[in-house]
Amino acid sequence: MKNKFFAVILSMLFLFQLSACFKVPEKNATSSQDYVSFFEKTGIQSIAESNPIDNDYYSEINDIYDTDSIHKITNRYIDAWKTEIINAIDLLSDKMDKKFLIESQEAWENVAQNEYEIEIDVIEQSSVGYGTEHKILVGNKLLNNTRLRALMLIECVCVLYGKYDFVWGA
Repeated sequence: MKNKFFAVILSMLFLFQLSACFKVPEKNATSSQDYVSFFEKTGIQSIAESNPIDNDYYSEINDIYDTDSIHKITNRYIDAWKTEIINAIDLLSDKMDKKFLIESQEAWENVAQNEYEIEIDVIEQSSVGYGTEHKILVGNKLLNNTRLRALMLIECVCVLYGKYDFVWGA
């Protein structure tokens, strides 16, 4: 139980730090020139805010109300982001140590699996149980975590190559 608690705290810290990366700095008050943020230079801000996967997901999920369909759609888009992760790792492996990238991905997958197991364990121990609402909640968390991982790797691709072409919709 102590290890699970530590894993939750560590995961929360990781996500907090990762979320800070998506904040756009204000203009540099000490310079007469406009400050161009890192995100504007790499294009990652526009990718994070408007990309083909998110656009398709929201247009599809907004018209669905039954939990089984929501779960199926969520899983399809989790798979879409996983495909982008694989693509980004393949692109990065041309300029980075492939072994390091694989180890990094495996470590992320282990953390994601631990978070999922903790979530299920908490739900099972609660008086509410694992109903359809919790199924959707857990699926959305997994979708968001997978999306953030993909965007982090896509950001690296943008830095090294200047752009990223999505596999989704290609």
